[in-house]
Amino acid sequence: MSRGNSKMSKCLIIYFSQNHTTTRVAENIAAGLRRAGYTTQMCNLKNESCKDLSEYDLVGIGTPVYYFRPPFNIEQFVNWLPNLNKQRFFVFMLHGNYAWNAYDFIKVTLAKKGAEVVGYFLCRGASYYLGYLKLGYLFSPNHPTIEELTQAEDFGFQMGNNQPVFVDYKQPPIIYRIERLLTSKWLAQNIYSRLFKVDKRKCNKCGLCRKVCPTKNIIKGENGFSVWRRNCLLCGMCELKCPNGAIKSPVSGFLFRPLQLYNVKSAAHDPTLNYVKVIHENGQTKRLENEK
Repeated sequence: MSRGNSKMSKCLIIYFSQNHTTTRVAENIAAGLRRAGYTTQMCNLKNESCKDLSEYDLVGIGTPVYYFRPPFNIEQFVNWLPNLNKQRFFVFMLHGNYAWNAYDFIKVTLAKKGAEVVGYFLCRGASYYLGYLKLGYLFSPNHPTIEELTQAEDFGFQMGNNQPVFVDYKQPPIIYRIERLLTSKWLAQNIYSRLFKVDKRKCNKCGLCRKVCPTKNIIKGENGFSVWRRNCLLCGMCELKCPNGAIKSPVSGFLFRPLQLYNVKSAAHDPTLNYVKVIHENGQTKRLENEK
């Protein structure tokens, strides 16, 4: 049942999804909102521009967790929002291993802009992070599960009925705080963006890397090979999807490797996490064994 408003309440769900995982959660939250009587629209920041938020009674922001925080484009979007004048917001996030306090990055900014944050939903999503895949690990495979998607719909229904819902979360140990610093936006734009390389012997100039880049950061150079500019999320999607293994990114390079090895070792020994061993090459991730 709806809240009994004389007119249909409206919700906009703004999210960022590259592998359709966050989209699935957003769709289930939207289903719950519609069940509660809301008209719901969705906007994926990967390929859409967000509409004027002022016409909506409720706004959701959804994102995967990158390097234990929201991706730079989500942080930028929230930072660019105007004064929100007590507009109601909820947040949902997906993580492959640890989210820690990634929610705080969005919550604090929304609060500063005058929003009323009424809910936070957190669930697992398969971690197609290039660094871990290259080390042979796919964390949280087969997530989100049917149970998690049902929970997402229930969360949407609760949001639509003005029932605040929050989940507990922990502050990160010092090592993960250091990782955040070492993967900061400044370093990504000014240092790491310069480290992408194309093996011209392998590259067939298919342009797939340009198509999958969520920020349109990759352009076609004069010789037909791709060129990286300075608006990189460090998602590694260009190298992840390259069908010829022609791209080398800092995400799979030696600078990130010590931290990735630490993360994989810690997560693989965590009984609360599951994973499968994989091999990733030429744009394909193949499972080698059953889920652990």
